[in-house]
Amino acid sequence: MVIVHPTNGTYLYVGLEFDIVSDIKACLNLVETTGFDFFLIPLAKPRQSSKNEDNGVISNILDFEPSVSSDLELSGNTWNSVVLGNLSCYKLSDGLDLPRLENYFHQQLSWAQHLSLRTSFVVVDGQLTEEQHIALANMVCNALYEFPRESICIRVCIDDQLKLSHSENDKQKDYMDSWNIWNLYRQCCHYHSNLSVALECKDIVHPSLSSSFFQRWLSEPVRYVILDTKVFLKNRQGYPVLSKAFQEWLQKFFPYSVDILIRGEALHPNGYSSYLQYLGYLYTKQPTVEESYRLEMPYFDYLQTPLQPLSDHLDSQTYEIFEKDPVKYCKYEEALIRCFKDRLSLQGRRVPLVVMVLGAGRGPLVNATIRASEQVGIIVRIYAIEKNPHAVWTLRSIHQREPSWKIVEIIAEDMRYWNAPEQADVIVSELLGSFGDNELSPECLDAAQRFLQPDGISIPSEYTSYLCPLSSPKLYQEIRSLSYHHRDGGNVSSSLEVPYVVRIHQGQYLAESQCCFRFEHRGNNSSFLSQKPYHHFRYRRLSFEVNGPIMLHGFAGFFEAQLYDTIYISTHPRTLSHGMLSWFPFMFPLCYPIYCGDKSCRITLHIWRKTIPGKRIWYEWMITEPVVTKLHNVHGRCYSMKCS
Repeated sequence: MVIVHPTNGTYLYVGLEFDIVSDIKACLNLVETTGFDFFLIPLAKPRQSSKNEDNGVISNILDFEPSVSSDLELSGNTWNSVVLGNLSCYKLSDGLDLPRLENYFHQQLSWAQHLSLRTSFVVVDGQLTEEQHIALANMVCNALYEFPRESICIRVCIDDQLKLSHSENDKQKDYMDSWNIWNLYRQCCHYHSNLSVALECKDIVHPSLSSSFFQRWLSEPVRYVILDTKVFLKNRQGYPVLSKAFQEWLQKFFPYSVDILIRGEALHPNGYSSYLQYLGYLYTKQPTVEESYRLEMPYFDYLQTPLQPLSDHLDSQTYEIFEKDPVKYCKYEEALIRCFKDRLSLQGRRVPLVVMVLGAGRGPLVNATIRASEQVGIIVRIYAIEKNPHAVWTLRSIHQREPSWKIVEIIAEDMRYWNAPEQADVIVSELLGSFGDNELSPECLDAAQRFLQPDGISIPSEYTSYLCPLSSPKLYQEIRSLSYHHRDGGNVSSSLEVPYVVRIHQGQYLAESQCCFRFEHRGNNSSFLSQKPYHHFRYRRLSFEVNGPIMLHGFAGFFEAQLYDTIYISTHPRTLSHGMLSWFPFMFPLCYPIYCGDKSCRITLHIWRKTIPGKRIWYEWMITEPVVTKLHNVHGRCYSMKCS
């Protein structure tokens, strides 16, 4: 019985774990009658150990025998969609030689592949030494490449962190905590796309949780949360409930599509169905998400190459997506209204006002300008400049059928080369990119300053980009997988040296973002610009303090733009324009993840915006603390923004 949120339309799947399988059909019947969606069984039948008389070591414990008598017990579809497998991993010790352990591990996975199980769990003992963890991680890594269709889930008990995370100032522990254990396996397996993690809670009823604990695990590929029945309390009627702290912890994971597994003996009335009913109640009482959040959901962690509107023409679908933004054009209209009111109040201003819409697209800013002028009661003359010939056809069609567009003159040219018949009082554009300047708005708008009257207004008047360190194993994994397919001029080009536009969902911002590049467009300063052909070059050195342990995978970029006076649009988390869908964050990845240790760690980033005027612009970046990395995207070899 899949649990469905009544308004959000999201799903929760809940399964049941069996430690011993005496009758697989009885297990299936229990799961179906109680309403669970899947179940987990051991892949190997438990074996009794015996001593070899010659050397006294265990002899037959590693002779694999399946936990079920035959694959004919269930249909192929049931094995694939309902059953998961638990791999038996005996403690690595002198008594069990490594080659036999590897063979035993291999036999279990081979059986799981034969049954077409969608996931196999590796139970990791937190008491293993680091050397033993490495040996087991080696087996997992080899298995991922030997069985490419198999998904492996590392199962770690987080009781240690649930106990200790009540204090942000706990002293460092000598042993490896659950996150560091998982990180070792993940690193060993090269962030393999078929590797995930399951968090198991065995006996902690009242966890004390810190925000760093939440954020660290929420950015990881957590696929399952395993709850022992002992973590549930009893309400007045004797039915299972979780403590408030535990509810808060579990609900944090619901937006990340985790599945829940129940294990252990049923300790409450109505057997296992009472746990399922309670989890259904907990899931459905989540608040309804905002409409803007729902619209963003299809784009969560979806990597997009930044647009290049100067070299490529946008298609109709892209225009349509941008035009549906419920916030951006309201902000532009608000800025135009305030600007027109200020202009109207000036003595001796000529009428009509000349407004130039630079990069008019299919006309949304033209419509905003017309509405603003009508509300203020000021006469305007509008030039709609657009170089995309396909969008120009749409503008001309609107011009023919809309009476309000009689004040609009459509110019089918590139704004950088057009010779205006008169100077403008206002120029307005939406050329900003996700990092502010990455769609070459500085080059375009500075070239357009010659259109303005000496006291003319540019909307936007300035914009600033921001950066902060980012931990996102999922995005790193996605980008890394692209490197095997991305080619440029016949040479393999690293996808990890290319910036991306992405709605970051499964990721953690590790520090407050800092100002990066700033550009201003205030009035006619073309004489100044002509003397400085490289004035769009930028360089910044940024230092961040990060609390570990955590992995650094790159940097997230945002922008904040002043349209007019106190009216801003922003993707910066602190000043975010809520509901604005036209821009998602920017991401600068690193070629290799950087481990930021247990104590406070300083990250120092160097970033350049380089330019060959009239040809192309690109970013280069590197870090020098806590380690020195290579310079990414040297001379724009993997990514550059073309001027034509």
